[in-house]
This record gives sequence, C-alpha cells and structure tokens, in this order.
Amino acid sequence: MGGISLDSLYLNDLKVDSLVDLLKATYTLEDWDKMIEISDKLYQTTQESEENVKIKRSSCERHIVYYVGYSQLMKGIALQNKGQYSEAKELIDNYSDLSWLEDGSKEASKEVSFFNMFAKANLLAVNVLEGNLEYLDPYVQFLRESRLDELMPGLLNIIDSSLKNDFEIDDLLASFKIEMNRAMDYYKHKRALYIMKVLNKLSIYYLARKHYHIAIDTILQGLEFSNLLSDTRAFRKFTIIFESIRNKTSEDQQLRYSSMIHQLLKEELSHEKNISFRDGSFLPA
Repeated sequence: MGGISLDSLYLNDLKVDSLVDLLKATYTLEDWDKMIEISDKLYQTTQESEENVKIKRSSCERHIVYYVGYSQLMKGIALQNKGQYSEAKELIDNYSDLSWLEDGSKEASKEVSFFNMFAKANLLAVNVLEGNLEYLDPYVQFLRESRLDELMPGLLNIIDSSLKNDFEIDDLLASFKIEMNRAMDYYKHKRALYIMKVLNKLSIYYLARKHYHIAIDTILQGLEFSNLLSDTRAFRKFTIIFESIRNKTSEDQQLRYSSMIHQLLKEELSHEKNISFRDGSFLPA
C-alpha cells in the first residue's frame, strides 16, 4: 500500500459532509492531531471538487465556501489547542477572507461573512491565549455583544489564558454570571459539551486560586451536568478531582456528593436481579 494507513484510505472514501461530521466528533474527543489530518483531507477534497469537478455541487449540503472555511477553521482550532499559536494565526488569515470563492449567490456571501466573523473572534482569542492581555478587553467586549452560543468557547479561552499566564479573572467571571447560567441552560438543551469543558477549567482555576469552596461547588455542578448529559468521560474527571481534594470539602458538599453517588448506585443496581442497595448497604434482592 506504499505506506498509506487504513485510516488514510478510510478518509479517502468519505465525502465532504461526512468529513465535516467526523471533524465535529473528533473535536469532541479532543484528538487534535486527528483533527488536523481530517481538516487537511477536507481541504484537499474541496480543491478536487473545484478543480476537477469530482464532487458535484448537488452532492454537497452547503456551498463550497463552507467546506473550505470549515477545514481551515477546525485545523486552526486544533493548532490553537496544541499551543501552536503562530500556525493557528496563519489558518485564521486563510479563512478571514474567502471572497475569492464567491459566485454571486446569497449562500456564498453568507458563508464568507460567517467565516470573517469567526476569524475576527479567533484572532482575538489566540492573542489572549498567547498572553497578549491588551486584547483581553476587546475580546470580552466581543463576547458581550455576541450570540449566547459564543460565550462558553470564549470564556474557555480566557480561563485557559489565565491559567497559562497567571492572571486573575474573578471579577470578570462574576460579571458574566447571569450570562453563564443562561448559556448553560442553552447548552443543556442542545446537549452540547461546552458545559463540561468550561466547568472543568473553572474548577481548576478556582483550585489554583485556592478558592476551594467555589471550586468544589463547580465540581459538583460538573458531576450533575455530566450525569445529565451521560458524559462518562467528564463524570470520571470531576470524580477524580473531587476525591483528590475531599479534605477541602464542607460537610454540606460531602453530603451532596454522597447523595448523588448513592442515587446513581441505586439506578445501576436496579438492573441487577440478585442484589439491591438500601440504607448504605448491599443486600440480597
């Protein structure tokens, strides 16, 4: 096979919309290297579509502008998460102006505007992540003026930057409290996983600042949401963090945690025929 992996052969068989779906799934798994590989394949496929007409426009769900922009956007996000900020900025420049793909249609114009907006936001984000704090206020203002679904990714970037560059954001987080609660309710109904990402980073931020009570409340909130969303990976993370700082928990927090675990245990054992759990003990059914 000339050194081509089975994974590469699999990607070669996928159409552009399937590659988009795979990119979204890979992002959820935080597999940044695989995201870069799939993004490159998506970009290559779009070029084949334009130059060689291998993929008919009618076989794609969206305009070609979307696929070109999305391939560059997602590769940039992967590079950003790998800490390769200079490379991420190059990708942002690539999708900041996709007008060269316009064909006079409203659909193309809409996609060009969409990625231009993302480019502006992501350039601010990358600069903040690099520790260029002169971009923090403009980024915060952008988040205040943006749609609700932009808030959690933006706050995640700010929290990441504060942890990497050691600056305090207590007042900033407090100023977004109402919007954060609204965003969590929004994401809960969409079953999005940004709740987990933000609550996890928030708990780490508060622990680093030795704000133990609010950190543990955040962890408990994360456990509740991860159970609600059936996110076992996130539930495991929050459980490990809670157990590692159990000596910092209040009596009320320990009671909340124990009640949650006991309830989950009862639910799990409800499927067992020969054993039950009552009053803190395992008993024959």
